[in-house]
Amino acid sequence: MELTTGPDSQLLLGRYRVVARLAEGGMGKVYLARVEGAEGFTKPVVVKVMRADMRALEDGNRLFSREALILSKMRHPAVPGIIDFGTQDGARIMVLDYVHGYSLANWLDYRFNKRQPIPVDLCLLIVRRVLDALHYAHTFESAEGGRVEIVHRDVAADNVLVDHKGYVYLLDFGIASITGKDRRVTAEGGTFRGKLGYAAPETVEGSRATPLSDQYSAGVLLLELLSLEAPFQADSVAETVLRMVQEDAPLASSFRADVPPELDRAVARVLAKDPRARFPSVFELGRELRRLQKQDDEEALQELRRTIEQDFEELPSAVGVESLKVREAALSRIFDVGAPEFSTPILGPLSPPAAPQSSRPLLTILAASGVAIALGLGALIAVLTGGDGEQVVVVAGERELKATASAAPVAEPPPGANEAEPPGRTPTRELNQALQTQGAAFERCFVDHLDLDREEPSPEVLLHFTIPPRGGDAEVAVEPREIAKTPLGTCLARVGTRVPFPALDEGVSFRVPVRARFTTAK
Repeated sequence: MELTTGPDSQLLLGRYRVVARLAEGGMGKVYLARVEGAEGFTKPVVVKVMRADMRALEDGNRLFSREALILSKMRHPAVPGIIDFGTQDGARIMVLDYVHGYSLANWLDYRFNKRQPIPVDLCLLIVRRVLDALHYAHTFESAEGGRVEIVHRDVAADNVLVDHKGYVYLLDFGIASITGKDRRVTAEGGTFRGKLGYAAPETVEGSRATPLSDQYSAGVLLLELLSLEAPFQADSVAETVLRMVQEDAPLASSFRADVPPELDRAVARVLAKDPRARFPSVFELGRELRRLQKQDDEEALQELRRTIEQDFEELPSAVGVESLKVREAALSRIFDVGAPEFSTPILGPLSPPAAPQSSRPLLTILAASGVAIALGLGALIAVLTGGDGEQVVVVAGERELKATASAAPVAEPPPGANEAEPPGRTPTRELNQALQTQGAAFERCFVDHLDLDREEPSPEVLLHFTIPPRGGDAEVAVEPREIAKTPLGTCLARVGTRVPFPALDEGVSFRVPVRARFTTAK
C-alpha cells in the first residue's frame, strides 16, 4: 500500500485517518493522522508506513518490527511512545505520539540562515534532555525486572524534535541495538549503522556501538548547536569519514566568544577519538553540562519557549517546511465518510473569462456546490485551521475555458457543451495541472496573511490570468482591487506568476475564484 497521492481521508488499521504527509525516512513514510472516536473525540498521532522497497528485504522488516518492540517497552517523557502496530495490505504500520514542533535540523538551518547563535544555556538544556533519554535507554529495565542496554546509534539533529512549548524529544530507534541477558533481539557485530558526521569513529571502523558511541554523537550535536555548523561534514563521503576518524573537532569558542573554557574542555572530552577518554556515561556528561549551565532549568525552559515561539513563526517560510498552522488545519478537517478516494485530478475545469460584473454569480455558483468542491479539492490545497473550528481553502472554477487572443470576456457555453475538447480549445487539463503545482503555495498565502480565528467571512478573491501567445510568464491580476493591495493579494499574485503554464498557440485569459471558506466543526 503506497500513500503517495491523495492520502487524505484514508483510514489505516481501521481507526487512524491520514490527513497529511510529514516526511520520508530511510525505512518508512511518515504521515500526520488522527484517531477518531465517539462524540467527536480526536487525537493527533504520527503514522509511519514501511516503504515498499524495505518490505522486500528481510533486514528491513526486522528493523521496522524491532523499533516497534523497543518503543513498546519504553516509557520516558523525552521519547514519543508507540500507540499501535499492525499490518495493512502487506505494509507494516507503526502509530506514534505526535510532537507539535520541528526537528533541530530545521531549527539549526533557520538559525544558520539568520546568523543568529542559540544561547549557550539553551544548547546545554536541549542536549541534557537528549542525554536523559539516552541514559534511560542505556540502563533500561524491563517490566519483568530484567536489565538491557539499548544503544540508539542514530543521535542526530534530524532525530531530535523541539515542540512549540520547548520540550525535547529523541526519535527513531529504528537501528538501535539491544544487548543484555534479557534481550529479545541482538545487535549485529561488524556492521556500521548510523549517520555520517555524527557517528563515533570507532563504529565507522567496524567496532560495535556502545553507550559511549551515543555519547559521542550527542557531543557532535552539542557542538553543532553551539556553532551552527556540522563539525565533520564535508562535500564527499570519503572526506567526511576521514574527518570523523582522524581530525579533532574545532573548539566551540572559535565560533563564538561566550563559550567558557570549561565547556570547550567538556566538548573536547566527549569528542575524544578514544572512547575510554570520554565521560564514563551520558549521565556523568549530563551532570557536567548541568554544572556549566548558568540558568536553572525553569529559567532556561522559559527562555527556550520565548525563543522558539518567535522562531517557529518565521521558520516555515525560511527553510521551506509546512507551518504548524497547516498541520493544525489538517487535523481539524472534517471528511465525509462517503467521499470517494482522491484518485482523479482534483482541480475541476476552469471558468471562461468573464466581465468583472459576472464575478458575483460565478462565486455564487461555487458556493452552491460547496460540499462537493470542498471534498474534491481538499487534497490539492490543504485545510487551514485556527482556534477550535475548521477552515477549508477552496480553489475551483466553472466548466470550461476557451482560448482567446485577448483578455476580452468569452461567453459562457450552454450546459453540456464542454464534454469534449474540440480542436482550437485551450488544453484545460494541462492548465489545471499547472495550477495544482502551486496549490500549497496558494494555501500558505491564506495561512500567513489571514487571521484564521476571526468570526467574519473570509474575502472572495479572483485571480485573473493572462497567458501570452507561445508561452512566457503569465500576468496575474487580483480582484477586487482592495484585496490586491493587501499582503494576501500580493502573495497570491506572486505565487500566480510562478505557475508553469504550457506554451499555447494563442493567448488566453481566464479567472480562477479562490476563497477560504470558514465552517465551525461542532
